[in-house]
Amino acid sequence: MSESNWKKKVFYFPSSDGDTYRVFIDDEITEPSDYRDVITALRGATERDMVEFEINSMGGCLHTALAITSAIEDCAALTVANVSRAESAAMFLVMACEGLNIEAGAVCMVHNFQTSYGYNIPSNLQGNLEAEKYLFKTLAERYLKELLTEQEMKDILETSRDIYFKEYEIEMRLNKDSLH
Repeated sequence: MSESNWKKKVFYFPSSDGDTYRVFIDDEITEPSDYRDVITALRGATERDMVEFEINSMGGCLHTALAITSAIEDCAALTVANVSRAESAAMFLVMACEGLNIEAGAVCMVHNFQTSYGYNIPSNLQGNLEAEKYLFKTLAERYLKELLTEQEMKDILETSRDIYFKEYEIEMRLNKDSLH
């Protein structure tokens, strides 16, 4: 298999009953431009289609999470998250999907955003941090309010607390069974 096929994120399975798109989020969530095929598939899917996300990620870029979750919300197809690991930004994708299939032993975690600028320190670091903070708060309030208690939401917005969940805890909190 060529290198480009190994990095492919969307696989398409046509059917007369509606098409299935399988989207792999199984690495760090990188820059939005790396997910153009994902966003295009989501925006092009119809109500007869299904988009399955195979999520096994430690998270990544909040701006990409915003772009993908917005496309999930606008998607006419049924969206399902198949989760074996969803941490940080990947949890926003899980919570944006309509359906959930969480594997036994899955690792799920939410926390406040973290950043390290290394040698690329922006000239306006405070402005950049405030913008990131606002983006994180927007995503957390939109996608995690169903999952977290008020105190947990406060903790992730105001501290660096990591909150881990076992698969049955997520099912119980969301008051729904896995689809498997």
